[in-house]
Amino acid sequence: MTARNATVTTRNDRPPSPIARLHEVAIASAPTWSRAAPGPAVDGCPRRSYLELDARASAAPQARRHVRRTLTRWELGQVADDAELITCELVGNAIAASAALPAPTGVGLVIAAWPDRLMGMVRDASADRPAPSPGSDDYAVAGRGLAIVAALSTKWGWTPEARGKVVWASIDLERP
Repeated sequence: MTARNATVTTRNDRPPSPIARLHEVAIASAPTWSRAAPGPAVDGCPRRSYLELDARASAAPQARRHVRRTLTRWELGQVADDAELITCELVGNAIAASAALPAPTGVGLVIAAWPDRLMGMVRDASADRPAPSPGSDDYAVAGRGLAIVAALSTKWGWTPEARGKVVWASIDLERP
């Protein structure tokens, strides 16, 4: 279980990364992503973390552990279970999309927390739109990932990039 350049960023710590283009994520009350910053700079976001992973099966459990540790450190353990599952589904989809490319690339994960919401964003190099599987049967082995993301998150979506896409999900921190 190895991660390529596994790093956690803090407000003043911004390692170079391909995920810097996440400024395109468009949601209500969207964060401002700085084009000039070399890493995931989220203006006004008090807490954020970045992890870059190889497109391998071992990346999903590593991403889960990273989310759990980060949310525990941020004292957001109350949403850790949902955030872990959402992250695992998004990273799993990104791994599958990247593995299908002629030259597989890494997957980037950003976790950002504001006082009222938590957001997870996963970047991969595939331009293919994430599409929920139509009516998976009860015994299907795969195909429920985005339905799980939709059920556990307040909102989710995706944004195309010049070299891939970003799939994101947010959780309101003020919900009961």
